[in-house]
Amino acid sequence: MDIYDMVEDLVNKFDNPNQRMSFITYSTEGHTLMKLTSDRNEIRDSLAELQNIVPSGATHMQEGFKMIPIVIISLTDGTLLPQPFEDTKFEAEESRRLGATVYSIGVKDYRKDQLLEIADSPDHVFSVDNGFKELRNILAAKSCIDITKVEPSSFCAGENYELMITGTGFNNAKKKDEVICKFIFSENKTVPTQAADHFLPFLCFRVVFVEVSLNNGINFISTGANITSKNCVSPRVRLQPPSWAVQNTYTEGAHTLGGKREG
Repeated sequence: MDIYDMVEDLVNKFDNPNQRMSFITYSTEGHTLMKLTSDRNEIRDSLAELQNIVPSGATHMQEGFKMIPIVIISLTDGTLLPQPFEDTKFEAEESRRLGATVYSIGVKDYRKDQLLEIADSPDHVFSVDNGFKELRNILAAKSCIDITKVEPSSFCAGENYELMITGTGFNNAKKKDEVICKFIFSENKTVPTQAADHFLPFLCFRVVFVEVSLNNGINFISTGANITSKNCVSPRVRLQPPSWAVQNTYTEGAHTLGGKREG
């Protein structure tokens, strides 16, 4: 299996129809083969075009990093010379500063020590020593960031509750205190909460959308996940607007929000 087959298999593992991706090649310069898109027809056509590209020139990985905003999966089949290596480390750090997660894959004739300095951590460095198929499954599981479930989907206003958000790729959070959940009440009302106690007033009954950030609010994961606050009491009973203490506790693979009514 060659590099093209690996890229094609990896793309096919990302089955979320809203998943956006881009193809960028690099040698002496970087070239955006396909801009960020979720259009499956465009992705298929770009894969066919990618198959016919034969990279030539120097291995200037930094030129590819300059053009990528979020999740970077970089592949190299050669050793970086000293100056391109330093430039690549700089661009990788700049990408992280803008919220990107950086993975490095060595195909052949690579130096692992270089990949370790480019990627986010040793857990973000891979090689094809064990075959493309195994690597494809690991990468798809780690790099695809998605909210898969929110439980419960509704609750009664005024009651204690615990909200569990589960998804894939949550291991990409570099620090626990960079995990943020954002509650979207309307176009003009959003409340972000870090992994600490915060007080949120639920003053009426509505649908509240939930988003998660793993990089301190630089980028948020949005899949339309929501919870609904319902009126579960008789209309004759006057309900005092409750205040809620929302706690966001980071765990690998899931986030837990616990709410407790105050007063």
